[in-house]
Amino acid sequence: MSRCWLMLAMLAVFSLFLAGCPRQPEEPGEIGEEVEITEYQFQPQEARIKQGEAVRWNNAGQETHTVTADPARAQERANVQLPEGAKTFDSGEIEPGGSFVHTFDTPGTYRYICVLHEDQNMVGTVIVEPAEPEQAPAEQAPAEEAPAEEPGTQEPQTEQPGREPGAME
Repeated sequence: MSRCWLMLAMLAVFSLFLAGCPRQPEEPGEIGEEVEITEYQFQPQEARIKQGEAVRWNNAGQETHTVTADPARAQERANVQLPEGAKTFDSGEIEPGGSFVHTFDTPGTYRYICVLHEDQNMVGTVIVEPAEPEQAPAEQAPAEEAPAEEPGTQEPQTEQPGREPGAME
C-alpha cells in the first residue's frame, strides 16, 4: 500500500513540474515592421502594420530595455494606450543584441514604453490598420454546357404503362 502512495506522490510532483514549464510561444505573424531599440528611443518611433502582422524590436543599444504595453506597469498611464479589446503585452528585459516579436490581432493605436527608461520619454507607437477584407472569389464563369446533340441522333423516349419516363429496367 505504501508503494502506491509513493507512486502517487511522485506523479503529483512530476505534474507540478510540468505545469511550471513555460509554454511554447505562439507562432508570430508575418513581420510587418522592424523597430530598432537604441539608447533611450525606438526607431522608428511610429510603426504602421496591418492586422495580423507582427513587429520585431531589436535591441541595438548597449543597455537592457523593455517593450511594454501595460498601463499597470507605466509611471504615467497616459504613456500606454491599447485599443478596446486588445491584450496587454510585455517583452520582459531585452538584453543588448536581443529581440522581441509581438503579433497584433486587434486594429487600433498602441502606445508602449520601455519600463526602465519611461522617465526619459522612451515611448513608441504601433498603428495597426484593419486587414483588407477577403475578396470574394471572382465571378465564376458559367459551367460549360454539354454539347448539343445533332438533331435526329437522340434516342426517342417511350413511355411504358406503370413506369416512370427514363426508368431503367
